[in-house]
Amino acid sequence: MLTVSSPLLVCLQFVGQVGIGTPPQYFRLEFDIGATDTWVALTKANCTKPEPCAPDRRLFHPRRSSSFEKTPDSPWKIEFSDKSNASGWIQTDILQVAGLAVDRQLIGMAMSLFGFKDNQIDGSFALGLKRNDSNGNYADSVEAVLSGYKLLSISCPS
Repeated sequence: MLTVSSPLLVCLQFVGQVGIGTPPQYFRLEFDIGATDTWVALTKANCTKPEPCAPDRRLFHPRRSSSFEKTPDSPWKIEFSDKSNASGWIQTDILQVAGLAVDRQLIGMAMSLFGFKDNQIDGSFALGLKRNDSNGNYADSVEAVLSGYKLLSISCPS
């Protein structure tokens, strides 16, 4: 287990490679300790500010994944403190991170993005608590992936 404790954590962004689908499509996702919605943008996403979507943003192609499943009546939206937001639908697919995989993980598939900077990040991998999720009806990604394994502990001085 790795433990990190530093006042510099407020300035850092943790980004990792996450695979979604079969075969996996890989994305650079921010490991977000304040959210429980894992999400990426779909191929036909509408981006506003910047417009169009940043050219290096990786987009999820549902038709390229044999394990992708549509979830009926599952609208989804997430908004951040800087007023940037993403919205679309909750769908299921295989999610892979750090050599671990979860079948039928619910993932926010963004059809609309507003206010995201071109920071070379494709979305978010949720590490937050269930009470923060936008829908309240599914296990967060880290809980599903790790299922009891403690791999990383981060603490900030008070």
